[in-house]
Amino acid sequence: MTSREVVRVPQRQEELTLSPNRQSQGEPTMKTTTTQQPKTVLGVLLLAALAMTGANAGILHSDPVTGLLPGGDFSLPNFPAPGCDSYVFQDFPGQGQWSHNETSPASDFTRVVTESGGNRHAEMEVQWHDSGRQANVWYTDAGNTGTTAAWTISADMMYTGQEPVAKFFMLKSGGAASANVFSMDFTTTAIAWTAGSQNGTFNSVTGLDSVWRTVSFFYNPVNGLAYGRLGAETVFSTTIATGLTVQTVAFTTMETATTPYANNILSIDNVSAVPEPAALGLLALGALGFLRRRR
Repeated sequence: MTSREVVRVPQRQEELTLSPNRQSQGEPTMKTTTTQQPKTVLGVLLLAALAMTGANAGILHSDPVTGLLPGGDFSLPNFPAPGCDSYVFQDFPGQGQWSHNETSPASDFTRVVTESGGNRHAEMEVQWHDSGRQANVWYTDAGNTGTTAAWTISADMMYTGQEPVAKFFMLKSGGAASANVFSMDFTTTAIAWTAGSQNGTFNSVTGLDSVWRTVSFFYNPVNGLAYGRLGAETVFSTTIATGLTVQTVAFTTMETATTPYANNILSIDNVSAVPEPAALGLLALGALGFLRRRR
């Protein structure tokens, strides 16, 4: 996890505070607070649902407090040094695995970098002139996101280098070779996105550039609501099929031209998966219906 300013959009906010992952960085996020004690059974159930949000078991085996995926801040001492050459570079038994590969290890690289302050992040670099060459890093969970709770999966991302180079953030239904459930392609400032069977293009003000920004996907498998964000921009907001699940979180940088470009680096950090309070609130609404039926 890195000490840096990140452009991030708060969600469903009422009071400004600092997220647990960002307190040392001064990144503002939001939380909802209750200003009075509940006076009904429904109020008690709503509070219980919110309490469950703070004590959840995580999405994709993420940490219930920070929301980070296992190893999602790349800070563990047994992550590989730059120039690693193993396919699976971090295994969390019973939870998931981080993996990587490159088209050509001689010219395309994946690594975990230690910054000057001791923090670490992962990088994917391509510097060859053959179109299609790529470097990939992905996390595959032992389970999946499930079909009963809404979630947000996010990562801090930054790109330094020259265009044209494609940069992808993808959420996949199974392993690394499975179909994309969600994706954003940051080849240019015109971001190509997919959500379920839908796709489109969003003209971003910044695109993915040399500033760390939080990129996120939200999905509610109960009602199909989905949206994606890049920093302060909403890339898409739509309704798709219900019941979709995600098992792999993947990142790729890829050459798209035959002109030689050097030092094209996609950096990622703080890869997280968190359940959303709105989904857990459905439990309280269901309980309310039960009370009404008993009257």
